[in-house]
Amino acid sequence: MTISVLLPCKDQKREFFLDAVGSLVRQTSSHWELLILTDPSTPSEIAEWATSFADPRIRICPCPETGFAKALNHGMRLAGSEFVSILLSDDRYAPDAIATLLDYRCRFPDVDFFHSARRLISVAGEYLGGILGSPTTLTLDYFKTRGSPVKHLLCWRRPVALAIGGMDESLSVHGCDDYDFPWSMAEAGARFQYVDECLYEYRRHHEHDRLTTTVPLERQMATLRAMFAKHAVPLDAADQYLQRAIGKYLVASFTDQTDQSHGAQAFVRCFRDADASALPAFIQAGFKERKFFPHRVFALPKGGPDGFKLARRMTGVDDPSRLLEFVLYALPPLDTRFPPELSFDDDLQWHQQQFGLPAQVACANVVRQAGTLRCYLLLSDLVQRVARQPAHRSQIDNRFKGWAGLLLNAVLAHAVDNGFETVFVARSELVLRNTDPRRNPKAPLYQRIYDDPARALGAEADGDWWRLEVPRIRNRIAPLERAEAVDQWPKTVCIAHDTERGLGHLTADPNLARRAEASADEALHRMLSIETRLGVKTTYNVVGVLFDQLRRPIEHGGHAFAFHSYDHRLPGEPDAPSGADGSEQLRPCRKIDYRIKGYRPPQSKILPGLNDANLSEFNFEWLASSTKSLGSADPFMENGIVKIPHHLERLSDVPKHDVICRMGNAAA
Repeated sequence: MTISVLLPCKDQKREFFLDAVGSLVRQTSSHWELLILTDPSTPSEIAEWATSFADPRIRICPCPETGFAKALNHGMRLAGSEFVSILLSDDRYAPDAIATLLDYRCRFPDVDFFHSARRLISVAGEYLGGILGSPTTLTLDYFKTRGSPVKHLLCWRRPVALAIGGMDESLSVHGCDDYDFPWSMAEAGARFQYVDECLYEYRRHHEHDRLTTTVPLERQMATLRAMFAKHAVPLDAADQYLQRAIGKYLVASFTDQTDQSHGAQAFVRCFRDADASALPAFIQAGFKERKFFPHRVFALPKGGPDGFKLARRMTGVDDPSRLLEFVLYALPPLDTRFPPELSFDDDLQWHQQQFGLPAQVACANVVRQAGTLRCYLLLSDLVQRVARQPAHRSQIDNRFKGWAGLLLNAVLAHAVDNGFETVFVARSELVLRNTDPRRNPKAPLYQRIYDDPARALGAEADGDWWRLEVPRIRNRIAPLERAEAVDQWPKTVCIAHDTERGLGHLTADPNLARRAEASADEALHRMLSIETRLGVKTTYNVVGVLFDQLRRPIEHGGHAFAFHSYDHRLPGEPDAPSGADGSEQLRPCRKIDYRIKGYRPPQSKILPGLNDANLSEFNFEWLASSTKSLGSADPFMENGIVKIPHHLERLSDVPKHDVICRMGNAAA
């Protein structure tokens, strides 16, 4: 038995190429052949470097056409063995890779596709970190939602691969080898086996061409979209994958990618647009011109204002992972027609759902159920609270009167893209019953927001809901163009202060608690002065019982707030509530301020009651704690709650000038 190794090489740095080929020559098993697949534009030096090994098992195989996938398919057709593998020309095999593969072939004769653990190496070939494993059990759902579970080293049965057409040449620029190809093999019924041993060494570098650094990011994303479409992945699931993939592997942090600045980190925002040119399509779908304005809609995997609490009451759903928030923004020319401060006026935009972007108009809460979407809240702080800005009231009323219909259209477009057959919209009576009566809600207003747009689409009453059958009203749903924006953010150090005075040490160290209480005012004043001098904005995690006395000076400095529990008491401490599990600290925080989004538990102790459902119930959107308690060193979203790990640093142990330097970097 032999293994045919395919090495596609359009061009390469000499040292990397020689190391790659040399890793095969140095194998502990001699049962291999190497096909070096050159491109029509490959420089002659590549062949010269290959022949310098004077090894008859190495063949130069010129490809008639250019392209990564074309080269691999050409190599598969030329290979002389049943199983083939890939070695990229700047990577290398572990010394026993071939011997291990042959052993696995004997142990698992029915397997069609082997894939192994791997590790990273530096430009100089030195190991970077430990061995990287992959899931040992492969499912098709994993490909759709989490990326490819199959990583190099890849070794597969050649006849099975040729029977499905080999690599997809339309996806050549990204993911054709280690994502789409194993996915297609799995769909064709190929049997997979994970190899525990580390057989592949992936070189991390920016010293020569590599697909992930020289193919523009937008083209990589377009290729991934085409791949997801090929495998019938819903469009919104593709959006969510792309947003995660940016930071994970499409663009590594602080990369030298050709279309990304060095020292920057790239982030993608996926959305749907209807600019001014979309007006005819909206009119054709039945919209009145006076109720259309150019707009952008984000569909976020989280609950909006009171999203979880109202979902429980109105839909019976108590799983925060099933909530969505649709956020509607105005596009040019309307986004610049009003003063920018209107977008970030926390009295006007009371729910503070701006997400740092200007020209927000409205939002909708939606819950996903089996085959259906239920839209149970439509809200526009801008329009419904515009009386607080009388100078702009008339213009806002006139230009944004169609906001509810545009939001509902976006929800229906989402349903079309993702295969939801039915959309329910809450009837105004249901919403009124679940609205705080102290707000003095008016029935005619709620009828205009909920009933009129649904009736205009021919909705039928279904109990407390309007029922819309998506296939039946397909021609009444105006199209929204799917798009994304790639942002570059500079490296930023985010600083947070736990502000608790002596409350954090009442039991553990009463003397320290007394000293902290005595020096707290001076310490806060000094820190605020340093931050003002350096122009640094930070987040103060403040214990709730201290809010009234600390809020004014912190707000005056322009800083952000989060809660650091209500009174910093944990179960078992004096005066702690009986049976306390962490959740009892949330409710009194909300009586102090209903809008603050973040929560930090005392001592980074995430007790059972401090779960995603309870955080959502009380309108918290992020949880900050230690890396150990969260199980991650990087921020992530789970069940609509953003988890933010704190990397703790004792500034008292850092020289004073270094503290100033660190804070200066945070402002950069």
